[in-house]
Formats: sequence, C-alpha cells, structure tokens
Amino acid sequence: MQRHIDSISVPIVLVDSNNSIVATNSKACEMLGRRPEATIDCMLGTVFDCVHSRLPEGCGRAIHCSGCVIRKCVTATFNTGAPQLSIPATLSVESPDQLLEAVFSVTTVKSVGVVAMRIEKLATNHRSSE
Repeated sequence: MQRHIDSISVPIVLVDSNNSIVATNSKACEMLGRRPEATIDCMLGTVFDCVHSRLPEGCGRAIHCSGCVIRKCVTATFNTGAPQLSIPATLSVESPDQLLEAVFSVTTVKSVGVVAMRIEKLATNHRSSE
C-alpha cells in the first residue's frame, strides 16, 4: 500500500475511524517533517504538531478538539460518506521559540474503511500574543 500512496503527487494521509493515521505518503511526510513509520497509529493532531495534542487529555480529548476542522472533516466523511472539499483549517502549532498558526486546506474522501485526506499547506503565520 505504501508504494501505491507514494505514487500520488500530493500530500495524502489515510485515517481510520478513530482519527488515527493508517498511512502517510512521502509528500505528506515531507510537508509534516516526519518519516512514514513515525506517523503510523498517531493521532492527527500529534502529527500536525497541534499544541492542544500536548495537553494532558491528548489529541481528540481536549476541550479545543471539539472545534478542530481537520477532525470534523474526517468524522463527517466517515459518518456520511460525503467528501469534504478544500475546507480551510487553522492549527496552533509550536516551533522551538514561538507559537504559530498553520493554515491548511483539507479534502477528505472515504475509501474502504479509511478516509483519505489531501492536505495543502497554505501558510504559517506568527500568532498574536493578544
């Protein structure tokens, strides 16, 4: 399967019904700065470096996770079978010395027990301290 998804020229992440990553192609790994084996069985927020995934509750269980657009897109596609197309999503991410906002566009499509999510990184902005 890895060879097949690596042949796709855009960043793709395959996610199960628990929002855990099943596979990640080389383009997504490049974008996320991770090796494919380091993404398997990880929660989405953990792989995207979401600051809320580092809270004691963990990814998917913190109060902030209920509003996560990436999580909502994957869940909606699992529940309805309908794709979510080019949905804008913003995550708070932490770099070594500052808090940033990463802006993405995600598209989700359901396929045999997983949701394939295409990721397009649009920007990384310095987060306001207000």
